[in-house]
Amino acid sequence: RYNLMFQHPIALTNYSRLMTDIGTSLEHLKIRDLILPEAHNSGVDQEGAGWPADWWAACQDDTFAYQLNGGIRALDLRMYGDRSMRRFEHNGYHAHRYLSGCNIAVDRFTEQNPGEIVILDFHEVFVGEFAKDALSELLFRIRNRCIPADAHDLTIKQIRSRYPGANIVIAWDYPHPLCWKKVHQTWTGQPDNGAGQIAMHMDKIWSEPLPTGLWSMFACGYDTFSGPVRYNSSAIFWELFFSRVGSDNYRQPTRGNMINIAFFVETGAVDKCTNATRARASKAAQSVASHLYITRIGARDVQLEWGNPAETGRLSGYNI
Repeated sequence: RYNLMFQHPIALTNYSRLMTDIGTSLEHLKIRDLILPEAHNSGVDQEGAGWPADWWAACQDDTFAYQLNGGIRALDLRMYGDRSMRRFEHNGYHAHRYLSGCNIAVDRFTEQNPGEIVILDFHEVFVGEFAKDALSELLFRIRNRCIPADAHDLTIKQIRSRYPGANIVIAWDYPHPLCWKKVHQTWTGQPDNGAGQIAMHMDKIWSEPLPTGLWSMFACGYDTFSGPVRYNSSAIFWELFFSRVGSDNYRQPTRGNMINIAFFVETGAVDKCTNATRARASKAAQSVASHLYITRIGARDVQLEWGNPAETGRLSGYNI
């Protein structure tokens, strides 16, 4: 298992530009409508960790840059530190990944791929009285590409119009105009989780009232004797999640617009998320017109009048 690396199969997909390649139909969605892969404990990876962290704590294979270039669009971050140092940890272990390194990776990726949106999910922040210093360090490089929190209810088209060049969401419970509300992450509540427990957890979540805002479905395994589990694309819970977030549920409350996964490459979740988002974007581009009226009925024709769809603000065509 040590330093065990997986790569995407010979790919016809450029995983650095998944949103870009969906095209303009993506602009009809709001950020909360996107179905995104989130890297669980993204700051603790096997490449950076030594023994025993690589066995017991590492949930990803390699760096932040590797994750983003591989299709991850949300980073699950657990940050610890003090006045001079901010580091990412998992259960007391670390992989020598610091806020400065995360900042550089996100800055470069979002600059090189302006059509992609990246969510920084600060799930845990333990920096004592130095949260303001940590945020200042984060914003030093990426401030101009951050989407303000008051844009949470805008479509991507509206965001790109009002905040050109902005493609980063900071989800952090901190009182600042650039900090969105914390992502709601689900969890089984148990330290050990097999595929069956994850499936039961998803079933349970589907029966509960929905939280508002961005939220992420837990889909990670852990074993007492082997640490974080690698799931492949045949795990039973993938279909359970993706069958319920498709285009038919567009604009309905989503049971998790992110899915929180470890060792993401071999799961196939990146492709599944992309397909689900593409389906939603296509559905959004075909939104139903509002206030459709029959204004005249003739012997051979019918005259109709309608308004623009409430969600998109424009109408390019209408099928009857």
